[in-house]
Order: sequence, then structure tokens, then C-alpha cells
Amino acid sequence: MPGGIEKVSPTRYTSIARQAVANFTNATVQIYYGANDGVSDFANLRLVNNDGAGNWVNIGGTGSANTSGNITSASFSPFNSAFALANATGGSNPLPVKLTNFKAVAFEKTVKVSWETVSEKNNDHFEVERAGEDLAFSKIAIVRGAGNSNIYIPYQVTDNSPLSGISYYRLKQIDNDGAIEIFGPVKVHFNKTTAFQLYPTISDGNNIHLSYPGEDLTEYDIIVHNIEGKPVPFFTQPTSIGMDISIVSQYRSQNGLYFITCTNGDNVFREKFIVSE
Repeated sequence: MPGGIEKVSPTRYTSIARQAVANFTNATVQIYYGANDGVSDFANLRLVNNDGAGNWVNIGGTGSANTSGNITSASFSPFNSAFALANATGGSNPLPVKLTNFKAVAFEKTVKVSWETVSEKNNDHFEVERAGEDLAFSKIAIVRGAGNSNIYIPYQVTDNSPLSGISYYRLKQIDNDGAIEIFGPVKVHFNKTTAFQLYPTISDGNNIHLSYPGEDLTEYDIIVHNIEGKPVPFFTQPTSIGMDISIVSQYRSQNGLYFITCTNGDNVFREKFIVSE
């Protein structure tokens, strides 16, 4: 970080393009910010400018107000196009938690909710909420945040009792001062009344039957791998109730435990079977 700066906003920057003019000296720039920019200590809000080599440079300034307002930099030179909000050393501007890849995926008999952060500031905890088609959300899990972090952190919650049919998941991020940001919702379809089935579970690796009522298994990506995680080649044959798979003959002599994974968008099913000739 540049001198006097503790954190640069990871969420957005402002790009100002200089058109067909020479560089200049002694310039200032004014940037506006809003409620989703995480400004709660405007006296310690600063602006930074990219130096053109991937480094931020502190160009000073002071915000006009908390939550929303504007900030005018000190005089700076030379001019580079990218500008961002920053928190001065010792300041308490949380600036946004940088969250990526929030998703919820049906997996076997559960729904897995996952997200990732690449930075956190004053982050107390997350709350995972779920709703049916009425969109009446209720809390199903609390996950402690990292507080302050500038590294990649993955998070995951498993909903072991998902709703049947269409449901929605959203994520609340709560700062130490009680400020809240909401991510999502994301939609999940979970079929609770029918089940993905594989049989027989012990066979010679030929004509293993797959069925999933109400689903066309030809639309699924199917992978078979052995206990070591190595893919195993196989043939498929659609049937009236699903699909049959047969491991390629030269691999059937490799007795042991195998896994099959079927994926179609957010629907993921995994079962195991034993090959024993």
C-alpha cells in the first residue's frame, strides 16, 4: 500500500481518459461516492491514482460526508487514468467486502451454498438466508467473517434440509458496526420427491442402470472415475427410464470402488458402485 493508506476499495475504480492532449501538472480530481461504497469515516477517506505500473499512489483529499458525497484530491502529477477510494491509515472506512462467486447448487440430497472473498474490512459475520417462491427469507446459517483480510478466503454452508421445488438463497454480510450488505438471491431447483438412482451397486461393470424420474439424463454430463480419481472410459445407452452405462471392457478387470457424477447446470448427483468380476 502507498504511504498513509491502509486499504484501497476492491470493488470499483473510476477511469478518466485524457484525449489527444499533453500531460499536465498540478491537477485535482473530484469523485462522487454512494451508499454502496462503504464510507463511514469521511475525514479519513482518500483518493489513490494508478501510477501506470500497477501501483496505487496516494493523492490525498477528504470526503464531504459519510455514506454518500464527494471527495476532491490534492494537487497531483503526472496524470494516469485510474482512480479509487481508499482508507487512510488509522481510519475506519470499511469500504466494501470484495465477494466473488456467490452460488447455491443442488448436490445429491443437499444444497451447497458457497462464496469467496478476496478482501474483507471490519467484517463480523455472514448470514445465509433461504426462501421459497414467496421470497419470505429466513436465516439458516451464520458464518464468522475474517474481520480484516486481503487474501482469498472460500466459504461454504450445506443446507441438509432444502425445500422441494424452487427456492432462493441470499447472503448478508454484516460489519462490526452493524452495516449490512446483501448479495443475491440465487435460484435453485431441488427435486425432493424423486431421487437419482443407480443399480445394481455391485456388478461386472456392464449395463449399470441410471434413473432420475422427470429428468432427461441425455442432457447431463456424466463422468466415471475410480477410487484414485482417474477418469474411466464408458459407453452409454438411453433407456425408457433413464440410461445404462457400461465400462469399456478392458477396464472391467480393475475391480474396486467407482464413482459416477452427473451434472446439468446447478444439478449435481453422485453415486458409487463396485466392479467385481
